[in-house]
Amino acid sequence: MELGSEFNLDPKDLTIKSGNAEDYFSNFQTRWFDYGRSAIKSVNVPVDKFILLPEFICESVIRCFSLENVHFYKITRDFQIDFRDLFSKIDNSVGTIYICHYFGYMQEYSELLQLKNIAEKYKITVIEDTTQTIFSCKNIVGDVAVASLRKWLPVPQGGVLYSSHDISNMVVMPHTKSNDNSRIYGMLLKDIFLKKIYDTNSMYRKIFADCEDRVDSNSTIQEISDLARFMLSCFNIDSVIAKRIRNYKRLGNFLSNRGIKYREFSDTECPLVFPLRVKERDSFRRYLMNNKVYCAVHWPFDNIRSNERRMAKLNADELISLPIDQRYKDTDIDYLCDVIDKYGKDLQ
Repeated sequence: MELGSEFNLDPKDLTIKSGNAEDYFSNFQTRWFDYGRSAIKSVNVPVDKFILLPEFICESVIRCFSLENVHFYKITRDFQIDFRDLFSKIDNSVGTIYICHYFGYMQEYSELLQLKNIAEKYKITVIEDTTQTIFSCKNIVGDVAVASLRKWLPVPQGGVLYSSHDISNMVVMPHTKSNDNSRIYGMLLKDIFLKKIYDTNSMYRKIFADCEDRVDSNSTIQEISDLARFMLSCFNIDSVIAKRIRNYKRLGNFLSNRGIKYREFSDTECPLVFPLRVKERDSFRRYLMNNKVYCAVHWPFDNIRSNERRMAKLNADELISLPIDQRYKDTDIDYLCDVIDKYGKDLQ
């Protein structure tokens, strides 16, 4: 048994399903890109004004903008925007505000509406990153929203930019369409490995690593490949949501019974992962890896302006993202619970 890490893909799953990702975005104006960072880069932002970014953010997002124009605002310990700090930094020198939701938790809607009104007053563009909450809520307050569907589904690409109003004047569309679907080979080989057909472990891991290297080194903005666009239609979103919520609750009940504290999700929120604060996080993560449970860290600290990003550094040291996605059955979550139970040290 192996939990976490990259998705595997069974070819039998590649049939068009109703209620798929295309259907999910049917009421929005959408533009599809190879990756989420391409969707971000496609937004026309004022180059002569500052952009406000949350301190807790992936380095790949920061690198979408000119660092000299970036100012950071604070995020609280429970992954909420520190709106008092954010509002204090808004003035006529700001051209763009980038807001983010984390792990499936939505930001406070009333505060977001207040932010929207202030942004309109100063003619500021609001970009809303819904990558981690795309299935928690369809309501957006940003002028545009961006997301990466490959964080949720076994697809090689899947960056989307969407809005409830016309975005033709806000977005620069790419002139080329991607044809790099090589991540699929890794997903297929991982499926073969997990089914114990052949030992393809080192092969699929190398493919995934090579794919990430290419994404990180590619600065061009490309449209999503035809194959990736087709694959987005092969997964029923309601089923994805239901399985993730079930798995989260099963793991949450286990942790609660052992007195382990975590932030709960509301009934309308769909978790991306199960975020947990752990002392001696790196030791715990190595223990999980030794038991074939592979957990991401959101996000390894990038050392960009460390003095302005205390919470980002703290999260990089304390947080671990336990896997609870739609791949897993009750028996898989029970295995994860058993592994945690046998850790032998206090988690918190």
